[in-house]
Formats: sequence, structure tokens, C-alpha cells
Amino acid sequence: MESVEKIPNWFRWILIPIVTVVITLLAAILTNIATKIVLFLGLFGGFSENFYVYLVSPVIVGFCSVYVTFILAPNAKKTTGIIVATMWVLFYGIVAYFSVLNNDWGGLIGVAAAVTGCWLAIYNFDEYAE
Repeated sequence: MESVEKIPNWFRWILIPIVTVVITLLAAILTNIATKIVLFLGLFGGFSENFYVYLVSPVIVGFCSVYVTFILAPNAKKTTGIIVATMWVLFYGIVAYFSVLNNDWGGLIGVAAAVTGCWLAIYNFDEYAE
């Protein structure tokens, strides 16, 4: 966090949307890799791959996409986090719309889980606020 504070405030505002998308992609890739490892090793009982792909991974991705905003925002961290979470919820709404059009009902579970991850980051803001 100290290294982030050395970045000028105006540049941190510019970085927020870029870093949010990059962290979201990285979180998605890493959770999918972790899912494969957990399934290969047989950890955590008999959960199927769908449990991790449609529930666990989207919650983590949604959480990380908002949490990075709290780290980067120079001020008004919670307001900025709520704005970023709202943008992600709108994006997930579009994904949900196309899931319904394509009769991909499993996609709706992932959308709901990602929105829950965004909400959890906002809800738990006070725990990791400075």
C-alpha cells in the first residue's frame, strides 16, 4: 500500500478502470487454475467443477474487482468502490440478458455469484479501510 501512495493522485484515478479490468481477468484466470488443482488433488470433498466455476470463482472475481478500487482510490474510497461495483453489476446484467437469450441458465448462477462478490467487498469495506 505504501508504494501505491507514492503514485500521484491524478494518475491513480486514471489507473482505476484499467487496473480493475486487469485484476478481474487475472483473478478469473487464477481461480480457474486453482479449481483445476483442487479437483486434481481431490481437496474439499466431492464438490464438482461446476461448484467452483459457477459459484466460487465468480465470487472471488467480483470481490477482487471492487477491492482493488479501495486500494487505488486516493480519496472517497467507498464511493468509488460503489461506483465500480455498479458498473460491474451493469456489465453482469448484460451478461445475464444474453444468458437468458441463449438458454444458458448456468450462466445466471455465475452472474449472481459475481454480483454477490461485488456486494461483499462493499459490505466489508470497514474491515480493510484505512
